[in-house]
Amino acid sequence: WQWGTALGWFSLAGTSTPPPMGLLPWLLAPQQAETRQYLRQLALIRSQALEFMVGGQLLRPLPQATLSNDNNDDAFHLYGSAWKSLKRDMVGVVVVIVPEIADGGDRGDRSDRGGTVTWSAVIDPRRYALPRAETYLWQAIQANGAVGAKEILPLQKEQNTIQWKVALDSLAPRYFQLSPIEKQE
Repeated sequence: WQWGTALGWFSLAGTSTPPPMGLLPWLLAPQQAETRQYLRQLALIRSQALEFMVGGQLLRPLPQATLSNDNNDDAFHLYGSAWKSLKRDMVGVVVVIVPEIADGGDRGDRSDRGGTVTWSAVIDPRRYALPRAETYLWQAIQANGAVGAKEILPLQKEQNTIQWKVALDSLAPRYFQLSPIEKQE
């Protein structure tokens, strides 16, 4: 999903010949309510990020990220990608955080496992097709399109990098936008 693949690549009904290979009976089972909600969240985030994921250009993968949680007892994997808008100097970042699965077990409830997860990363804006600026705006975009938390990120001139640190209170998919505030000549 984070690389731009559209949801719906799987067959809901399957085939009429054995094995049926359809997901519909499994997906409609009462115990899969959370999975259905997660797929809805993915679709909503993608619809908010259309300028980037459909009308933009996929950039390099996100850099090595640091993840930690307030319980210090679960491991997490961050899957994300950065997309350049073809309309303006802006990068969209889509992220999915997944708890590690031990012994092939069930992930359990994705909504609140492990408490708050903190994600931090450092990037060179030039490597993500952003013009050099003194400061950058980092903002979270909600699934309904509302702008959530905003942060002004200064350029660390010695390393030519910017750094963000985000506390995520759930493992829901996320969408962020990064843009320069003041361009330098």
